[in-house]
Amino acid sequence: MTNNIVVIDTATPETLLKHTCNYHGSAFGWKQTPGFRSIKEHGIKNLYLAGHWGDMGGGVLAAAYSGAKAAGEILAKEGIQIGI
Repeated sequence: MTNNIVVIDTATPETLLKHTCNYHGSAFGWKQTPGFRSIKEHGIKNLYLAGHWGDMGGGVLAAAYSGAKAAGEILAKEGIQIGI
C-alpha cells in the first residue's frame, strides 16, 4: 500500500524560505493587518521600498502598484506629475 503514495511539496513556507530567503518563508511580506501603513521612513536617503515588504498587499498586482506609487514619488520630487 505505501508504494502507491505520492508526496508533492509545493510552495510551503519552507520552500519559499529556501528559494527566496523571505522572513519565515513569507509569501506576502509583513502580516496583512488593517491599519498597516507603507514603510516610508527607514533612514536611507533616496531609497524607496516597493512590493509586498514595503507596502500593503500581496500578489503581483499589489507589488506592481506599489512600484508605480514609488516611481510616482520619485518623479514628483523631480517635478514630474503622473496620475497614480
